[in-house]
Amino acid sequence: MKPWIVVTGSAGFIGQNIIAELSKSHEIAALDLIPVNDPNLNQNLNQFELDLGNGESIAHFFRIHPRPIAGLINLAAFYSFSNKPSVHYQRLLRGLPSLAEQFVRLRTEDACFIQASSMACLEPLPLGMLLNNQSPSVARWEYPKFKRDSEEILRSALKFEHYVELVLAAVYSDFCELVPLYKFLSAHRNLSLQRWFFPGNADRGLTYIHVDDVAAAFKAQLESQSTKRRLLIGEYEPTTYKTIAQIMDVELYGFVIPKLKVPKWVAKFGAFVLSKIFKRSFYQPWMIDLVDEHYCFDLQAAKEQLNWQPTRSLTRTLPLMVEKLKKNSRLWDSINERRPWSDDDWPQLKHLEKEPYASQGIKHGR
Repeated sequence: MKPWIVVTGSAGFIGQNIIAELSKSHEIAALDLIPVNDPNLNQNLNQFELDLGNGESIAHFFRIHPRPIAGLINLAAFYSFSNKPSVHYQRLLRGLPSLAEQFVRLRTEDACFIQASSMACLEPLPLGMLLNNQSPSVARWEYPKFKRDSEEILRSALKFEHYVELVLAAVYSDFCELVPLYKFLSAHRNLSLQRWFFPGNADRGLTYIHVDDVAAAFKAQLESQSTKRRLLIGEYEPTTYKTIAQIMDVELYGFVIPKLKVPKWVAKFGAFVLSKIFKRSFYQPWMIDLVDEHYCFDLQAAKEQLNWQPTRSLTRTLPLMVEKLKKNSRLWDSINERRPWSDDDWPQLKHLEKEPYASQGIKHGR
């Protein structure tokens, strides 16, 4: 049988872009709880409905589809800004040993298991310092804790295998599709209360990465005989909150509207009040402690190992985002509002909360 590339979590934002790129040159097994419903998908793409939080279901899938695995990309994740423990984090962690076991059983000689990690797992550093592929993982809230625990499980299970973690910066597209950035831009667009105040140092910022560059990095890693087991994938420079706000103001209004810096305790109180008034208030008090985070990546390892470097930048893409917003604000909002950020945004998981170990059937589709 012809080997294929297995991609878990394929129906998510990053997953859809990766399988679209890889299916141009590889045959793909795309695994997710609810596959993408798109009749125009590449014929090299085989979609399967699979519960990736159930080890028995994973083992059963690979027993009835025992094709050689030329590479495995694990994107499966639960993502919520509620910052609360969830059975869905734990379920996915319990499924990982079975996924690793099946990879070892079916992998081809050169196959690589690629785990998608997150910048949120890294400890932010002071201005002027760079994070690199040796920077340790930390867990300061629930989502990065899940990512860190995933890495520990896979490092143990695949310690003798070709295993690589790609640590992704904040991933965006031409339509934005990055929840914190979308909320930040929306506040400026709507001149809402959060637009006028900032509780931290606006000269700090995050490192970002366009989803097209992410797809290119995963493809390069699949084709690489790497020696390093961890690589940082991001842009060369972080983008500060001040820069984002200024670009957004200029593109929308033609001039920069100043912000007022407020004490963190004031911002926490305001976020607390808003969270009580509005059920779907994105900004939560716990987020205020993180507003001074600054992430700057050293990309040398990724350049050497993958011959990869970013081709896009957030500062150059922001005007394009605003152009798309102006052209069709309804479409822009609908695309961004589809991105999950709270527990309520995962209705496909509700039936698993009461029966977290229930075996799920496997369905196939194009």
